[in-house]
Amino acid sequence: MEASNQTAKTEKLWTPSFVALNFILLLNFSNMSVFFQFNSYLKGLGMGQSNIGLVLGLFSLAALVVRPFISPFLQPSNARRWIFWGVLGTVACLLSYNLAHSFAALTVLRLAHGSFYVLMAAAAMSALTGCIPPSHSGQAFGVVGVVVLLPFALVPPLLPTLERLLGGYLAVLTVTTIPVAGILLLLPLIRPVHAERGGAYAFNRRELAANLKHPMILSLMGLSLVMYSAFSILFYYIGDFGKGLSLAAPGLFFTLSSAAEIAIRLGLGSYLDRVSKKGAMVLSLGVLAGAYLALPHVHHPGFFFGLAVVFGLAWGVLVPSVSALIFNISEPRFRALNTNLGFEMMQGGYFIGPFLGGVLLEATDYGVLFTACAGVCLLGLVLVVMASGWKKPTAE
Repeated sequence: MEASNQTAKTEKLWTPSFVALNFILLLNFSNMSVFFQFNSYLKGLGMGQSNIGLVLGLFSLAALVVRPFISPFLQPSNARRWIFWGVLGTVACLLSYNLAHSFAALTVLRLAHGSFYVLMAAAAMSALTGCIPPSHSGQAFGVVGVVVLLPFALVPPLLPTLERLLGGYLAVLTVTTIPVAGILLLLPLIRPVHAERGGAYAFNRRELAANLKHPMILSLMGLSLVMYSAFSILFYYIGDFGKGLSLAAPGLFFTLSSAAEIAIRLGLGSYLDRVSKKGAMVLSLGVLAGAYLALPHVHHPGFFFGLAVVFGLAWGVLVPSVSALIFNISEPRFRALNTNLGFEMMQGGYFIGPFLGGVLLEATDYGVLFTACAGVCLLGLVLVVMASGWKKPTAE
């Protein structure tokens, strides 16, 4: 009976820790969503488009560099300590945007901000892996996907109003420190089941290298990199693209897109655990490629916002499917590490996307930019097919 109760406990998804960590992710991503207007803010400082692309991407470049060094040391049992320091550093960085106005100052600040952000996010994801039963991985990552989308659905269309009410964009960044600091109140609730049962896993360099070199892991990490590269271009540049078409409230694009993502993730829920994740990924990548190809031909608000819904539905299937598959194929001791490395690829995409996007825009136009994104999605489709040809990693 005792063993049965323990099994029931570890198979339960909706625990206080799981709920608290999702609130932490919600508040952490509010720290990112306010940068929807950052492209326009940097233009107001007189920066060229290529420098703007670099400044936008430096945040994620820092995360890309820092995450591999910290991920092997992060486990469910020690996550709270690192979330605490990540919160303090992030608050300090958000306040520092009031002082940084030159390219050099913003370069340093964006690198610092990205480093503290990834410390907080990686520690939270490590704690989360200690709260997710494998039998509920698709549902869990579907919930996480909904939570991290909410700020992107709500904040972008509100930014112009918030700027008017608060006295400018920098004031909005300052006020954002309040929800980020609120994360500290949630830390006492984090008690991952796996941390209680056994603490951190230990593995040597040879085992770590074997995990990272497995073709199936490599294919899924490559897929994460390319899909987030395409997504980040949409996030940072769709606002100005919409303004160029004289569309009212282009920020609503992400509201509709995020609402569609949330709807399909809530609608599918645990269904993601019963269907072929690879089949779902192939379908969604094909839809995304078509949507990117259609975007340069937008001439009507209905078409523009209709495509937002199409993007949202495709992302709503793709992102949790990739995360759940990475989680499921990983050995238990590598789940925290591989889940964080999946998010490492997200940060890589958030650097590559805006940086190369800025270079392309300076040399060409949005038509070329979005066509390139379609090609990236098709490359992701090839990586899914490649992953299908390899066996799941197993412990030696």
